[in-house]
Amino acid sequence: MTSNSFELCTLKAHMGVIATHTKEISTMTTQVYTASALAAGTLFMIVALLSLGL
Repeated sequence: MTSNSFELCTLKAHMGVIATHTKEISTMTTQVYTASALAAGTLFMIVALLSLGL
C-alpha cells in the first residue's frame, strides 16, 4: 500500500513538471513566432523602402 501511494505521489510530481515544461515550451514557441513575424515585417519594410527609393 505504501509503495503504491509513493508511486502515485511521484507520478503527480512528474505530471506537474511535464505541465510546467509544456507551458514554458508554448510560451517560447509564441515568442519565437512573434520574433519571426517582427523580423519578417522589418525585412518587408526595408525591401519596400528600398523599392520606393530606387
